Amino acid sequence: MKDRQNKLLRLVSIIFVILLVAYLLIPDSIWTSGFIPIEKRKGSSELRFRHFNGDLWRLDEHVGKVVVVNYWATWCLPCLEEIPYFNKLAREYGNENVQFVGVNVDNDLSVVPAFVERYSISYPIVIPDKDDAIVNSMFLALPTTLIYDKQGRLAKKHVGLLPEATLRSDIEELLNEP
Repeated sequence: MKDRQNKLLRLVSIIFVILLVAYLLIPDSIWTSGFIPIEKRKGSSELRFRHFNGDLWRLDEHVGKVVVVNYWATWCLPCLEEIPYFNKLAREYGNENVQFVGVNVDNDLSVVPAFVERYSISYPIVIPDKDDAIVNSMFLALPTTLIYDKQGRLAKKHVGLLPEATLRSDIEELLNEP
């Protein structure tokens, strides 16, 4: 009995150490969602997706706008919480200054068009390229929202539920940048 308890304690200790080391070695940028300083932002002109009709959506076609790219899935409960206010903000800002795009990562894409209609999603819904680094990343959590500045540079990454007030504040801050 005591030998079994020792093995269990040793296993728990090893798991704890592995998790602690992983936490310490993984860069903070994966977990945090602060703005990237302007001088450190990188262009993302290669960011492109496919509409369900096959047309191409490209980030570089939206230079001059703040672009909100939201990775989501129909089975993701926090994603479902975001949809109403993403819709609201997309309508409020229109396509003049801000462009919203939802990147669906469902395995079964056949369910997506009916879902989009049911939830009256007003912004473009696209699917990722097979080479999409975010989707292929082992750290993808849903929802993940990437916000690009008016020059097409990644300005902020938010992992998890993004509150409406935070999203609105982020958009306003980027709209007011030179």
